Amino acid sequence: MVSDDEQALAHVLELPAASNRRKDLDVVRARNETALQGIVTAYGWPAVDPFGSQAAADAVKIACHCRDVDFLRTCRDLLRDAVMNGACQVVHFAFVADRYAVCAGERQIYGTQINPDTRRPYPVRDREATDDLRAAIGLEPLTAATTSRLVVARAAVPLSVLRAGAWC
Repeated sequence: MVSDDEQALAHVLELPAASNRRKDLDVVRARNETALQGIVTAYGWPAVDPFGSQAAADAVKIACHCRDVDFLRTCRDLLRDAVMNGACQVVHFAFVADRYAVCAGERQIYGTQINPDTRRPYPVRDREATDDLRAAIGLEPLTAATTSRLVVARAAVPLSVLRAGAWC
């Protein structure tokens, strides 16, 4: 599904701007959202065990293009539980939680969701705490993220950060 999304996006980006060209990408993303809904309904959040790390990461990529706010809330909650059980990375939770917040008209926590028009993050809840929260889960500072591609470091997240509830 992620491969389909990447191919559709590449197709849209290589063509001259036209609103109807985005329809192909929207069709792929809607199909992926429906498929992910089926997976989540049948199995819960696709955690690393038993699905594998690539499938878990791909599920996050697909969720970050979903538009159904109720489904995103479900994903966020399932991911939160999976992180607390050690079955998923907290950085995955961050992306889905921020996607939910933006779609629900709320301020995001980690600043992972970028406005495509301004190329700047959508508003965050606490600008002063955002960089500390990002650092705790292996993301570069928000100021650096706005000038470069968002990069996820492979950093362990201290359990104290999760238990403190600062990330939700």
